[in-house]
Amino acid sequence: MLERLTDIQKERFAIGILAAVGLMRFLNLGFLDLQAWDEALYAVRAEGILRFGGWLDQTPFAVDGLYSSLHPPLFIWLTTLSFALFGVTEFAARFFSAVLGGLTLIVIYRIGKRLADAQVGFFAALLFGLNPFVTFYARQGQFDAALVFFLSLSILFLLQALDGDSIKHSAFAGLSLGAALMTKLYVGLGIPLVYFLWMVLDHSSLKKSSNSVEQTARPTLALHHLDRKKKFWSAPGILLVAAFVVAAPWHVYMTIEH
Repeated sequence: MLERLTDIQKERFAIGILAAVGLMRFLNLGFLDLQAWDEALYAVRAEGILRFGGWLDQTPFAVDGLYSSLHPPLFIWLTTLSFALFGVTEFAARFFSAVLGGLTLIVIYRIGKRLADAQVGFFAALLFGLNPFVTFYARQGQFDAALVFFLSLSILFLLQALDGDSIKHSAFAGLSLGAALMTKLYVGLGIPLVYFLWMVLDHSSLKKSSNSVEQTARPTLALHHLDRKKKFWSAPGILLVAAFVVAAPWHVYMTIEH
């Protein structure tokens, strides 16, 4: 289907279809009644910030205290902003889940396009976006859609770091990972863990590839492989530093406080 289109037309077609799928998340987004547990817990925290402050720690007014205030507050802050803009409603409690759930489709498209081509990226994002399970959580006032968005964004920046400006994109990957760590406890640490496993498993193949190139009379390719190896090992360090800067202050504060 996409083979007949130019690259620009492919991009516009893919983004247009994915945007339509993303916007479907807003249909009847304000359906009545929050989930009696997760949605309600986080909405209470957000409304409590509006009423009482407590941007760093919502334990005093959170349902069951520390039990529901333990998760980091980034999504709660976004929900507070949504409440300030739209009022304390079901729609507002779910607004940023729908926004970030829709944006995740574009990120997945970009990942697939970088790893393969526009068609792979398009169908990967489309299948993800039309998955009923994914759609359900993108229409709930919970952490999940935001978490997946920040994790996907971190992966995209890591891939860009290996092929482009390593320091800049590694830092962006770390900031995205930090946002994930500020959304749900420790789940984002799966990104550096998987990356380190990839480094261990792929290091031997990179070494063999580099040695093979160095044995040929093609110094330019040899330098390219050496540069890629350098980026391959420096990216996770930059990523972890940036993530630490974003996420550590709140985690340290809550640990000391409680």
